[in-house]
Amino acid sequence: NESATVNQVNTALEALKAKWDILASRLFAEASPAQGYRLKFNSDANLYMTFTPGVAETHAVNVMNLQAASNGAKQTVKIQPAAEEGKFTIQEGATSKYVGISSTYYWNPSLVDAAGATFTFEPVALDHSLAFKIKTIHGVLAPGADAPAANAYVYTNQGSDVARYWIVEPYVSPDSVNALKATIAKTEIYLGSKVGQYVSAIDVAPLNSVSQSMVDYTGDYADMQLTNTLYYNQIAQYDNVFTPGNLTINQPTAGRVYRFKGKVSGKYMCAATATPSDDTMMTMVTDSTQLGTLFILQAGETIDGQTGFKFLSYNTGYYTKNTHNNGALSAAANSVKVYASETAANLGFYTLQANRNGNTAANTTGTYLYDNGTVVDRNGSYAANNCDWTIEEVTELPISVTTGYSRLGTIVSPVSLNADNSKLKFYTGSINGDYLHLTEFTGDVIPAGVPFLIEYQSGDQTNGCSLLEVNGAEATLDGGVENALRGGLETVATPTDIGTIYTIQKTGSAPETDTQVFRRYTGDTVKGCRAYLPLPAGSNIKGMVFDDGTTTEIETLVEPAAPVTPAACYDLSGRRVAKAAKGLYIRDGKKIYVK
Repeated sequence: NESATVNQVNTALEALKAKWDILASRLFAEASPAQGYRLKFNSDANLYMTFTPGVAETHAVNVMNLQAASNGAKQTVKIQPAAEEGKFTIQEGATSKYVGISSTYYWNPSLVDAAGATFTFEPVALDHSLAFKIKTIHGVLAPGADAPAANAYVYTNQGSDVARYWIVEPYVSPDSVNALKATIAKTEIYLGSKVGQYVSAIDVAPLNSVSQSMVDYTGDYADMQLTNTLYYNQIAQYDNVFTPGNLTINQPTAGRVYRFKGKVSGKYMCAATATPSDDTMMTMVTDSTQLGTLFILQAGETIDGQTGFKFLSYNTGYYTKNTHNNGALSAAANSVKVYASETAANLGFYTLQANRNGNTAANTTGTYLYDNGTVVDRNGSYAANNCDWTIEEVTELPISVTTGYSRLGTIVSPVSLNADNSKLKFYTGSINGDYLHLTEFTGDVIPAGVPFLIEYQSGDQTNGCSLLEVNGAEATLDGGVENALRGGLETVATPTDIGTIYTIQKTGSAPETDTQVFRRYTGDTVKGCRAYLPLPAGSNIKGMVFDDGTTTEIETLVEPAAPVTPAACYDLSGRRVAKAAKGLYIRDGKKIYVK
């Protein structure tokens, strides 16, 4: 107003100044917590508060100094109200640590994990700028001079009368930068070739390249004026990447071994630990080291136009049936359709739908495997979360073998394994005369599907099992290797057309002295993933010979069909022994070595 008097103008300026002071004092209290700032020192050198986390603090050195503006420097802060009215906290953007006051040198600022010191922001009157003197319990937060040079340190105890203040400049929020980092990480977690990951119709590599430059402040983003809008616009470009119509979840691979974990309970699907019947319901267990949590996926029937899988228990050798039971032979097994969760937000989860009544391709009215926290239930319709599962591929196969007196077992592995003869030795067997000769497998990769006798050597076990790393590559026995051992992955009816079946069995109940030998087997089924020895009628096998290339060892092999009185056994001093421990003995006038 041109006619206004000087007094009126001054009065208006005072009122404006008062309003400005109120606005400045309320700035941080009412600003979005997501807003970021840079604090420019009031000198003419254009220097900004800069953090150096991890610096070795001394009497004169601390984590805060002055440097020229740089997107790559740690100059972003968040300023938020503290619990005490009128006080604020300062949080460093890159590490999310709070500015505190050193416990060793009180004049030094520090960076701490929990909420640190509180500060008072006292407005300073400047034209066209928001400026504050930042006060601490010891004085003013400022460098030690009115006109400091670059790299000058900032202290917490400068005098209250110094004219040293900070000009507040809105800047990209650390929350925005972290949100973009999280979006990049999301693509790394969910896009790829592994089970639980997806293939996207959108090529994400160029998008991630730009995003990485933005979070690293490199390339075009080294000197650009950065804003929250810039970052959130970049994040929005990922929306199409994760649109359900652009995502195809990776299927598990037939022939590999997996665990299935329920979303609701966080527990694992588990087949029976004992020999099941075909109506034994599967349970949910916390302990993923139980053998019952491992399932070999076999190619199944087509369900709704998609190839399903049969779930074969590694522990029992039986298939699932009627959606949630384990205990079926192959002919009665149902197939399971494995597909992306019907809840689009459940990224990485699968829904499992079985053709409940059998493996007939035309039967598409199956039910859903349902996690009820205790057992694997079944539901006639999809229920969000309860019908969602993560699938974990097994990378170390547990192999059950005793560590007691005989240290023997058998295995038919569903997958190839990296050999480690410091843990387990693997043997094939060939019948030569009166003995089963065992030849150690010396290759680097244990082939899948081959029956082996195994011998424990050393190493820790989990639930009675030694762990070997899954290799995944195809491997075979050498062409000239004969193997009289038989076995497969599935539990099957005991063969009746290949002679008498023998399996590794204990001879007693005391683990510290028991021997394990091949004994006549009379069960109705032979267990999957285990080896057995078929012998034709009239065989008179006396023992088995371990051949490690340097020594020959003999151990009683087959228990005769009819009871006989075993020959007496003597030690090398001629004393009769009731139970032969490991070592050399005399039996039937011959020297034998008990392994």
